[in-house]
Amino acid sequence: MMERRPSNDRIRVGSFVRLRPKQYRDDLAQVIALGRDGQHLTLKFVPRENFAGRTYEKQDRPCPQRLFVPTLALGVVETGERYRWGPLEFDLDGYLIKTVTVRSVIHGHTMPPPTTDELAVFYDNHRERVREAIQKYTLQNVDTGIFSIGDSVRITSGQLKGTIGTIRSITGDGTAQIACQVPGRQEPLLLKVELKLCSKHIVEGTHVVVQSGEHQGISGTVVRAAGEDILLFPDNNDFVKEVLVRAMDCHESKLSGTARHTHGIHQLFDLVSYNGTPACIIGLNMKLLQILTDQNEPKTVTYAQVRPTVKANMRRSLDSMNNVIVRGVEVLFQPHPDTPSDLVGEMGRVEQVFNETAFVRSQKLSKYSGIVSVRSECLLLTTGRTTHRRAAPRAELPRPDRRPHNAIRAEISVQPASTAWSQSQPHE
Repeated sequence: MMERRPSNDRIRVGSFVRLRPKQYRDDLAQVIALGRDGQHLTLKFVPRENFAGRTYEKQDRPCPQRLFVPTLALGVVETGERYRWGPLEFDLDGYLIKTVTVRSVIHGHTMPPPTTDELAVFYDNHRERVREAIQKYTLQNVDTGIFSIGDSVRITSGQLKGTIGTIRSITGDGTAQIACQVPGRQEPLLLKVELKLCSKHIVEGTHVVVQSGEHQGISGTVVRAAGEDILLFPDNNDFVKEVLVRAMDCHESKLSGTARHTHGIHQLFDLVSYNGTPACIIGLNMKLLQILTDQNEPKTVTYAQVRPTVKANMRRSLDSMNNVIVRGVEVLFQPHPDTPSDLVGEMGRVEQVFNETAFVRSQKLSKYSGIVSVRSECLLLTTGRTTHRRAAPRAELPRPDRRPHNAIRAEISVQPASTAWSQSQPHE
């Protein structure tokens, strides 16, 4: 019986392979032609030859990769669309051309994927060609088995790029029917797309299970989603902070989390008042709450000992540059006497603000669910409307110099009107 090679392992023109020979071991090469016997390949790859100002000599040691420049080498013979330098043959772009057997290359699922640096060397740092190669290689190696009916997906390429929908059905040829919601239309729009052009779309608040990767087997709630990466708050109490995983490694769960993130009116990272001081919830279960006070003191209390904080006028503050800080913004820890030394220069997300106190969540922290309490003047806003100029003091008009007058009070006597009239008449 003959083993049937998977479709992803078939060598095609344009496919990338890796070389096995000692001088070019693990170097990246591209297939430009297939032999009729099915056992030979014609490849092009970046040479490792020292040709500057020299005739051809066999190298004992491999040189750094560099495309061939015929004007720098000696003894170059031009033959149509190729250059010959000794027994070596190069194309017009400077790639070395060789015909090898299939056994001399590594390909398919056994080949490590090309890195960005390797593609940059192969394409001589041409940004657009490197970007196209990365996208093409990624799409060709997507495992369509990771998708299932009901998954929310986003189309990543083609005319429908950016379209979000839900998988209704999957066919055996790698295509799927997805339902997309269209504004102004009650019935969803049904589209047939290739699964290799799709990626999983997971939003915040979704409960997922990690199916593959470093954190395979854990489950939790998505607290932040940014493109292909998501931040997961695990259900397992062994994890003291969020876990960063790939969206393609996760599967949306139809069940709620095994660990509580909400209980009644209380939710994780909510702001509460404890003994008249603000505090942030860092953990909760059926009977008890774990809070972090504004003095960075963790406490375990009952639900009856705290109450929600609803003062809206105190839920914002100013950073070191007088930018307004509210919940959900990204900030940078600034050098300040009140800033923890291990957090200076680190990024964080403001979970709660009360007066001049900010509860910030940072990946640098490994306890208290990553929450730390700092003064708002220890932070610098990095998102939204920001300013990096210190606010000048308010301009005031000069006050007048109100000195008392140096005049003295005059002595004035008042006479009756009849007396004054009689004195003014002439005497007979």
